[in-house]
Order: sequence, then C-alpha cells, then structure tokens
Amino acid sequence: MTGANLDQADLSLARLNHTLIDDRTVLSEKWRLVHQLNNQGVGELSLVEADLSGANLNEIDLRAVDLSGADLSGATLEGANLQGSNLSDSNLENSHFFIANLESVQLTSANLAQADLRAANLLGADLTGTDLREADLTIARLDNANLADSNLSNSNLEASLLTGANLENVTLTQANLFLSDLRGVNLTGANLDNARLTGADLTDSGLSLGSLSGAALEGIASQNIDLQGVDLSRQNLANVDLSGANLSGSDLSYANFSNANLSNANLSSADLRGANLSQANLTGANLGDANVRQVNFAGANLTQANLEGITAGNTNFCGAIMPDGVERIC
Repeated sequence: MTGANLDQADLSLARLNHTLIDDRTVLSEKWRLVHQLNNQGVGELSLVEADLSGANLNEIDLRAVDLSGADLSGATLEGANLQGSNLSDSNLENSHFFIANLESVQLTSANLAQADLRAANLLGADLTGTDLREADLTIARLDNANLADSNLSNSNLEASLLTGANLENVTLTQANLFLSDLRGVNLTGANLDNARLTGADLTDSGLSLGSLSGAALEGIASQNIDLQGVDLSRQNLANVDLSGANLSGSDLSYANFSNANLSNANLSSADLRGANLSQANLTGANLGDANVRQVNFAGANLTQANLEGITAGNTNFCGAIMPDGVERIC
C-alpha cells in the first residue's frame, strides 16, 4: 500500500498486519493507528478514547493497556490477549471477542450489547454496570467475575462458567442459562423473569429477594440455595433437589414440588397454598408458620419435619409419613 490513496477506503475488518505503508500513503489517522497496532504493537501509544471502531485486531497483544473510553464498536479481537487491560466506559457494541483472553479486565460501565464473547476468558473481570444485552457468552468463563448491576437481558450464557461470580441486582430477563454453572453465585435481587435455567447448577447460590417469574427451572441443581422471599408461585420444580434450601417467606403457592428433595429445607412462613408436594422428601424440613391450605402432601416424607404453627385447611396428608414417623392412613 506504499504510495496508495486510501483516504476514502472503507477498511473495516480489513487485515492490516504484514502490510506496508509509507509517508506517501494517504490514510486517515484512525487507520494509521490500526496499522501501527497490528504491525508494531502498542509501544508508547495512548489508546484512551481511541477510535478503533470496525478495526481488525485479531490475536493482538493488548495486555495491561488503558483503553478506557475507547470506541471498539464492530471491531474484531478474536483470540486477542487483553489480560489486565482497562476498557471501562468503552463502546464495544457488536464487537467480537471469540476465545479472547479478558482475564481481570476492567469493563465497568462498558457497552457490550450484542457482543460476541463465545468461549472468552473473563475470569475475575470487573463488569459492574455493564450493558450486555443480547451478548453471546456461550461457554464463556466468568468465574469470580463481578457483574453487579449489569444488564444481561436476552443474553446467551449457555454452558457458561460463573462459579463464585457476583450477579447482585443483575437483569437476566429472558436470558439463556441452560446448563450454566452458577455454584456459589450471588444473585441477590437479580431479575431472572422468563430466563431459561434448565439444567443449571445453582448449588450454594443466593437469590434472596430475586425474581424468577416465568423462568424455566426444570432439572436445576439447587442444594443449599438461598431463595428467601422469592416468588416461585406456579413454578414446576418436580424432581428438583432443594435439600437444605432457604425458602422462608417465599411465595410457593400452586407450585409443583412432586418428588422434589426438600430435606432440611427452611420453608418457615412460606406460602404453600395449593402446592403439590406429593412424594416429596421433607425429612427434617422446617414448615413452621407456613400456609399449607389445600397442599397435597400425599405420600410425602415429613419425618422429623417442623409443622408448628402451620395454617392448614383441605390439606391432603394421605399416605404421608408424619413427623413422628407414622404413616397417615387415608
């Protein structure tokens, strides 16, 4: 490209590495910067608020670089290494980070709407307040990342790794979390309305004061989960393992818990009106002060369960094993 006039050329996504330009090449400042990054690296360049929109930066080394406020919308950084970089307040809308290394990256308040982050490494990244609407995070690594107050509505997190992550007050409406690993995640106050959590592992996670209206919860693993005060009314939780779960004060009315494992669960003061708990394992569960009107406990195991102060009426205990170990005769 030596001596070429590229002033009006659209170089979006063009590979500029291993290309030659000289002083006679007519090229905008933006694309000269992209060319330099691809061929000489960052060096002493300042990339704060840099315009790199539409740039092809695949496999580039941008470790520990300050890109705060930069415009990388539509750029492709597939396989790039940005470990420890600062991308806070940057525009990354519709950017491509497939298999990129974003470990410990600062992405606070960044715009990642519709970004491609498939299989990206975001271990320990700070994504506080980030816009991730419709982003693709399939099989991404987000363990120990901070996503508090972020918007992940309609995002795809299928089979992603989120162990130990902070998702407090996150918006995950209509998000796909199928088979995702959410063990030990803080989801306090999170909005998961209409999200797909089928097959997800929520063991030891906390979702108190969160919302799961219309969420798909079939086949989830949820031992020791904190669901205090959560609305699970009319949810299908048949065969789900909720052993040791905290459901105190939760709305469980008309939910289906048939064959569920609720052993040692805390259901105190819960609203269980009309719920189906047939064949459920409630061994050692605490149902103190719970509303169990019209509940179906047929065949349930209530051995050593606490039923003190329950509000009952038209409650079916047919064939249930009561707290004293005696089966209720129909």
